[in-house]
Amino acid sequence: MAEQKRSINDDVRAFKRDAILDAALELFYERSYTGTTMDAVAERLSVTKPFLYGYFRSKSDILAAIYEIVMNRIIVLLEDAGAAAMQPSSRLGRFLYDFAVENMENQMIAAVFIQEEKNLNEENAASIRRRQGEFDRKLAALIAEGIACGEFDEVDPQIAAMGVIGMVRWIQRWYRDDGRLTVDQIARIFSDMGLKSLGFRP
Repeated sequence: MAEQKRSINDDVRAFKRDAILDAALELFYERSYTGTTMDAVAERLSVTKPFLYGYFRSKSDILAAIYEIVMNRIIVLLEDAGAAAMQPSSRLGRFLYDFAVENMENQMIAAVFIQEEKNLNEENAASIRRRQGEFDRKLAALIAEGIACGEFDEVDPQIAAMGVIGMVRWIQRWYRDDGRLTVDQIARIFSDMGLKSLGFRP
């Protein structure tokens, strides 16, 4: 019974924490990080500021948590694609497709991730840079594998990794869900473009 109670309490706490993150994310997207106060987050949730501080020490920590969510998502996407029993080009193409979909279906958090990095405090920025470095190394290693087996041109894997990821990351700036092409069509185009930019040869 005690374990069940702890589990319920944990679930409730996680639900409340997620609600704070969702409200803050909406405000950061609508007003920017600097244009959002903890008072505004509390008002959006109809709670008090002390309630917020029971979950986050500061507005900066809320922003850092949003960045951790994004990094966790894209690392999982890359690891899932990288673990597939396919050629490097197919694994990279799958990741680029999945990452394009992620940027379109979660446009708000993708936009905040691009725009607000400068507002992370040094401690949180260092943590995010470590996660970004982990991701960059995994993506560069996948590209290097494709180069080694002759599927891609002889390019610098780290530079190539930054190029293809940057190309996809900016989709969130212009994508509209009422546009001419579907999410699937756009994701396929960007997956193909990413592979072609590396000189992909089947």
